[in-house]
Amino acid sequence: MTTAPFLVGGGRVEHRSHAYPEPGPGQLLIRPRANALCGSDHGLFRDGSPVVAGHEAAGTVVAAGPGTATAVGTRGVIYLMAYCGRCRSCHAGATNLCLDKAGDMGFDRDGGLGPLEVVEERMFFPIGHDLPFPLATMLLDVMGTSGAALNRALSLRPDLDSLLITGAGPVGVGVLATARLGLGGDVPIYISDVSEWRLSFAESLGGIPVHADYLGRIVTHTFDVSETALAFETFLSGESGKVVVTQEDD
Repeated sequence: MTTAPFLVGGGRVEHRSHAYPEPGPGQLLIRPRANALCGSDHGLFRDGSPVVAGHEAAGTVVAAGPGTATAVGTRGVIYLMAYCGRCRSCHAGATNLCLDKAGDMGFDRDGGLGPLEVVEERMFFPIGHDLPFPLATMLLDVMGTSGAALNRALSLRPDLDSLLITGAGPVGVGVLATARLGLGGDVPIYISDVSEWRLSFAESLGGIPVHADYLGRIVTHTFDVSETALAFETFLSGESGKVVVTQEDD
């Protein structure tokens, strides 16, 4: 029995006694050393979760179940999804579309904010000793998700000569960094966000900021819901940008 942090809702965290099983066949027991927070965790922080949160974890193998080949002491990162490795999606490399997924770390399985984590060996990717654990978490959602998005874009437009990223959050700046490294310094990469801090941060990484006040000019008219008919007339007149219907709080 050990202690683990639980998100209990309302932005509160409680440290509770928690038991972890020994790793079964094909499984590893990991001691998380770093876990990056994600926008997907926001709902858990707000509403609570019955399992330990955290799905962007890096750590060390402390025990290995039967039938595994990973040595105790191996450092690595943990893939979010407990994919089956057998279905047609997995065989095609589309593990995110697994047809027999057992779960998602940090959402319905205990995740990387806790002191231990039991994972399938195929979800664990070893890293070298020269890569710090906090930095290793970037290999997951920030670089992994971003790299997949960029590869998809390049599969449609291999001659890509400019790029627009909408949103300068962790994944957005991950796309920026991945694109800058992969496409070189000559390809202009534009990035938008409503946060001036994030735009400045993205600019420091080589992005060209598109400020919210520029995007906001697209909304030319707003109407109360009581004026919905007039909103449609304006929108269909050919003399407007984006028309938005608003509703006040009760």
